[in-house]
Amino acid sequence: MPFLPFTWVDVFAAAPFTGNQLAVFRTPPDLPDEVLRRVTRELNHSETVFLQPARAAGADHRVRIFIPTLPLAAEIPFAGHPILGAACVAAPQGGLVRLETGMGIVPVTVAPTGEGGELDAPGPWRASMQQPLPRVVRVIEQRAELADALGGAPLAPGLPVEAVDNGMQTVIVPLASLEAVQQARPDLARLRGLLGRAGLCTLVFAPGGLAPDTDATCRVFSPYDLVPEDPATGSANGPLGEYLVRHGVVQGPRTKTEQGIQVGRPSRLEITIERSGGTTHRVDVAGEVHLVGQGQFRIPCL
Repeated sequence: MPFLPFTWVDVFAAAPFTGNQLAVFRTPPDLPDEVLRRVTRELNHSETVFLQPARAAGADHRVRIFIPTLPLAAEIPFAGHPILGAACVAAPQGGLVRLETGMGIVPVTVAPTGEGGELDAPGPWRASMQQPLPRVVRVIEQRAELADALGGAPLAPGLPVEAVDNGMQTVIVPLASLEAVQQARPDLARLRGLLGRAGLCTLVFAPGGLAPDTDATCRVFSPYDLVPEDPATGSANGPLGEYLVRHGVVQGPRTKTEQGIQVGRPSRLEITIERSGGTTHRVDVAGEVHLVGQGQFRIPCL
């Protein structure tokens, strides 16, 4: 019976069992997609990563990222915590790792920050990725309908609701207060009907947070997959940091955000924005990655 080796990490985590959990599998390039989908559905994490030999010139590894949608798991071109977690697994001693994704080559810098203890491996790590630049694809005008779909959560006046795309589409929704973020109760079916595929991730936020240096607290809802609220979403927090700086909510260039509190997996993300002349030139997203476990996964379908 075939077995696939995997490493389990928690990403954007201050300690193990916080942040967003991720299994990284090392797989041959000819493994059927059906196997990757079935493994993804079995784990039912927000994403699962399959690390393979690079195909593109200049890349060190190829990463394939799957989400547990119905009826079959789906591959996505880009995501945040899978990229950071995969880079730490690929380069546990640290360094620059170039990962081939559906959005091109994404550079990630990995630096061990301590000892791995009983698993006899380096880690935890600090990892930082340079993300594809987000672009605003639509301003959502149905603010009252959106507030209703979020359980009556009041939106912040004076800030737009934007659908942005950096390889993953996210709708950024500013709410009136931290209490509104905490009390939001999304109707996922209504969000799907209102936002369509632009709302693959719906991010609500308000300035401030539990930690005194937090610039914004957010929650991310995923109406299309089997993980309705994500603990930490790097692909959405990068655009959120860019939004906060572009609209003057924070001065930048560095922004710290919190996520995952309502689902019991608090997460910390750090975003650095480079802008000049009214244009964003670079978005970096960083966080801590903790090793949780290693092992083999039995694949009866091969």
